[in-house]
Amino acid sequence: MKIAASDYDGTLFRRGRIERADLEAIEAWRERGHLFGLATGRDYNLMRTEIDQRRLPFDFMICNTGSAIYDQDYRPLHLASLPPGAASAVIDHPAVRASRYFLFSRHGHTFIDLHSSESWLTGLGLPLDPITTDEARQLTGLQQIGLEFPNPDLACQSVQTLNRDLGDSMYAVQSGFCVDVVPGGSDKGAGLALLIELNNWRPDEILTVGDSENDISMVRRYNGYAITNSPPDLIAAARGVVDSPAAMLWAHF
Repeated sequence: MKIAASDYDGTLFRRGRIERADLEAIEAWRERGHLFGLATGRDYNLMRTEIDQRRLPFDFMICNTGSAIYDQDYRPLHLASLPPGAASAVIDHPAVRASRYFLFSRHGHTFIDLHSSESWLTGLGLPLDPITTDEARQLTGLQQIGLEFPNPDLACQSVQTLNRDLGDSMYAVQSGFCVDVVPGGSDKGAGLALLIELNNWRPDEILTVGDSENDISMVRRYNGYAITNSPPDLIAAARGVVDSPAAMLWAHF
């Protein structure tokens, strides 16, 4: 048995769609008894909507950049939470003033405090619950706080400052122009390792593929692949570059 984990946005979901070639490769991979799952910065709500609409086959789902893990029946296997007061600590930090929204993920709910109509989330019809900033301060049990900046440079600066100031209980990671704040110790590589341990799997090979900064942990840990046009740091951590998850899967049948 082999295990493959793919990032979603920019990796499996490219140019506004999932290619038929990728779906066919995933189906063939699973028919041979191998496992395929997603490792994404999106949360449970946003991923379930995508999976149901696109009829995407999967065996597991690592969400919130590793802080939430689900099986193929959407049952939570692991939910790590940010510490009490995390929402206020992020909202009040000067490094997030340019963020176009605050997105708060808690299993079963995705709350949004939207600050700009230019956000990529605007008009997509996603299952987001509007919330005021004052209401957001009261939220607890969060798996992730999401931010969006006008450009990747501002996102990078925010990550550096947040990780300097927030301490070990929280960790900020960049994904293009977005930033996710997750519980300390959470990342995609650690999430995949925990999933394998929880299921007592003994895979013959583990494959990973991604396209952004938040994929570096799992690509480096499992000698994975980078999608074409990935950031240089991810390409440097990868064993090779592929143009799609299908290309990775077919190379390892």
